[in-house]
Amino acid sequence: MGLLDPPALSPTAAANQYPLSKLGVFVPVGWGQHWRTARAAGAAGTKLAKVAVYGDSIGHVFPSNLEDKTYPGRIQTALQAKYGDGGGGFFSAGYTQGQLSFSNAAWLADADKLATITGTWSAGPASGPGQRMIQSSADGSTWTKRVRGTTVGVWVAVVTSGAAGVFSATVDGGAAIPITSLAAYDGFNKVTLATGLTNTWHTIVVTKTGTTNAYLNGAWGENSTGVIVENYSAYGALSTNVGGGNFGNVNDLGRPVPLSGGKYNSSDLFIYAMCANDANGGATTPDAYVQNVETALRYVRISQPANNPSWNIDRNGKTDIILFQPFAGNFDSQLPRLAPQYTQRMFGLAHQYGAAIVTAAPLWQNSWSVAQAAGVWSTVLGSTPGGSGTDSVHISDIGAQAYADQLLQVIDS
Repeated sequence: MGLLDPPALSPTAAANQYPLSKLGVFVPVGWGQHWRTARAAGAAGTKLAKVAVYGDSIGHVFPSNLEDKTYPGRIQTALQAKYGDGGGGFFSAGYTQGQLSFSNAAWLADADKLATITGTWSAGPASGPGQRMIQSSADGSTWTKRVRGTTVGVWVAVVTSGAAGVFSATVDGGAAIPITSLAAYDGFNKVTLATGLTNTWHTIVVTKTGTTNAYLNGAWGENSTGVIVENYSAYGALSTNVGGGNFGNVNDLGRPVPLSGGKYNSSDLFIYAMCANDANGGATTPDAYVQNVETALRYVRISQPANNPSWNIDRNGKTDIILFQPFAGNFDSQLPRLAPQYTQRMFGLAHQYGAAIVTAAPLWQNSWSVAQAAGVWSTVLGSTPGGSGTDSVHISDIGAQAYADQLLQVIDS
C-alpha cells in the first residue's frame, strides 16, 4: 500500500458496530512509549497501568449501564481482556440520583446507572476527581454505590483538616469505618476502606456523621496489577474548569485535572475528551479553548514551579496524551462552527506535547443526520437507556462502541 493510499476498513466484531477506520486519527511517530511500557508491565503483573478519561457527559450518559457500556468502560473491557484486570475504577458522585440537571424517569430511576442516596445531599463545587462533588448537612444521610476490585475506597474532601466525624463508610455491610484526619492534596483524600478482597463487586455505603463541611467525590475499586480506565467525565463540563488561572498556586491543587489523571492522581495515559459544551451556543472561543486545554496538559506534564518546590510531584513527562474530540453534533450547529476551529488549534498542542489526536466527526461525514441514521445518538435524555434516537449530542450504546473502537486504534497500538 502506498503512503497516500487509504487504509482498508477493519471488519466489525458485532452487528450494528460502526466499522473501524483511520479517519480522524493522527498519531505522531514515537507516541506512546511510556503508555506501552506501563501497559506491558500491567500485563506482566508488576504494575497497575492507568488510563484517565477527562471528559463531559458524552463519556457518561445515557448508556445501558454506567460500569462498562460507556465508551471509557468499553475501552476498559477491551484492554483488560488483553492486559489484565485492574478493577472497576472510579465512579463519580456527580452521577447520583437527584444530582443531575436533567430529568428522565426511565434513566434516572435505574440504580444500575446511578449511585443512590437517602436523606439530604446537594451539589458542591465543580472540583476534585471527576469534576464534581456532593455534600450533606444532615447526619445519617447515605450514599451507596458498588465498585469492583480487591481494594476499594472513596475520594472525600474537607475544608478543615484533622476534624473527626466527617463520614463513616461500610463495605458489603460490614462494620462502620470512620473517615477522619483528612488533609492530603488541599483537603482531597483517596481513602482506602478495605483491601485483600476478592476481585468482584463490593457495595460501599457512605454515611454523613459529623458537622465538618465535608464533600464526597466518589468511590473506587482497583487491583494491584493489570489495566484500569478511570472515567472522570462530568455532565455539563467545560474546558474552563481545569485548574484555576493562577497556575502553580497551592490553592489550585483541588481543581479537577490535577486529581483526575494529573499530577496528584497520575495516569500513564491521559485522554482529554471534551468540546461539545464549549461549542454549544458559542460558549468558548477557539483561542480560549486551546488555552484552557493547554493549562490542563500542564497539570498532566507539570514541572516544578520555581516559587513553590514543596508543591511538586514531578511526573517527568511519563504520561502520554490523546486529545479526543467527540462529535459535537447539533451542539455545534451555529455558524461559524467552533469544533473544527478547536481541532485546528489542537494540532498545535499535539506538536507541542507529542500528543495523538482523535476526532469522531469524520466517521459520519461531519453530519448529525448521517450519525443518526447509523444509530449513534441516544434517545432524548435517555428515555430508552442505551437505545438509539435523536439526541443532539449524547450517544447510544452503538455510538459508545464506535468511540471506543476509534480510540482503541491508538490505545491498543
